[in-house]
Amino acid sequence: MKRMSKADRGAWQAARTLADLGELTARWLEGSIGSEPGYCGRPAEETEDLVPVLAKLNRAGFVTSGSQPGLIEPGARGTLAEQRAAVDGFAGPELAFRLARVRPVHHRDQGQWPRLQRVRRTASPPPHPR
Repeated sequence: MKRMSKADRGAWQAARTLADLGELTARWLEGSIGSEPGYCGRPAEETEDLVPVLAKLNRAGFVTSGSQPGLIEPGARGTLAEQRAAVDGFAGPELAFRLARVRPVHHRDQGQWPRLQRVRRTASPPPHPR
């Protein structure tokens, strides 16, 4: 099993903020850091086209912990297998609140990231029907 280098380990251990982790994750995605905690080696091949967007997300305060592109491929017995584009991660309270106010608009186009639309929300949730 491949191990994390001392230099990489030192960089990750020196991280103190979410912004530090975002920068290190972006650098790992771009190839200037060889591994990240829990994943020694480069990102999966399917992630290559997503690297510019994922690096921007990490540097903007959304530290990604996993992602996958949208795919439509031949499946078993002449069917199609569909994988939805997805990304998950961590954000501070302000960005998390902003993201909670957005909903995805799904596209069936292969590999296309969903556009996001703002959702209007009231200051408080509507009363629960009794």
